[in-house]
Amino acid sequence: MPKLAKDRKGAYIIYPRKGEIWALFRGWDVGWSSQPEKHQHFNYEVVEVLSDYVDDVGIRVGYLNKLDGYVSLFQGGTDLSGSSFFIKQNEIYRLSHRIPSFRLSGTEREGVPAGAFELDLASLPENPDDLWYPLKGMVSRSSKLRTPSKVGTCSSSIDPKEVNVVEDFEMAKARKSPRPINVTKKK
Repeated sequence: MPKLAKDRKGAYIIYPRKGEIWALFRGWDVGWSSQPEKHQHFNYEVVEVLSDYVDDVGIRVGYLNKLDGYVSLFQGGTDLSGSSFFIKQNEIYRLSHRIPSFRLSGTEREGVPAGAFELDLASLPENPDDLWYPLKGMVSRSSKLRTPSKVGTCSSSIDPKEVNVVEDFEMAKARKSPRPINVTKKK
């Protein structure tokens, strides 16, 4: 059950709860809500809520970083990603939306760290460039998995000799969910 509060005008404010994953508007400005004609294309940051909301303090959150080679796996707690920070009461509209997630145990697939989160793809932006995280572009690739340099439609100018089927197959495997799919047959 989410934490709710009713303001003076009768509107409800939903506060994030500890352990939830939320998207924040990157570069948020309080003037956005009062000037809809200036709305722009939004970029997002992904955070884990580290504390429940407290009046006069806010909500403590920490950045999550996307795991290299995966589409929807994120992990927090690295020293390089920066420390946690507070979203104060006057910044509460910086919160965009809750992202449904599943905390992984690390046994789902080889190379998946325990404590990582699998985020709901429908809650993430379609364009990966619209998502920002502290280690974006700085993560070293320790496996053979790679991220495509360009996303889009196939071009007729691609030389078939340059296509590495094994690497492309490995990349496609990384896009699958690390959790096993439980299939039950109807009787």
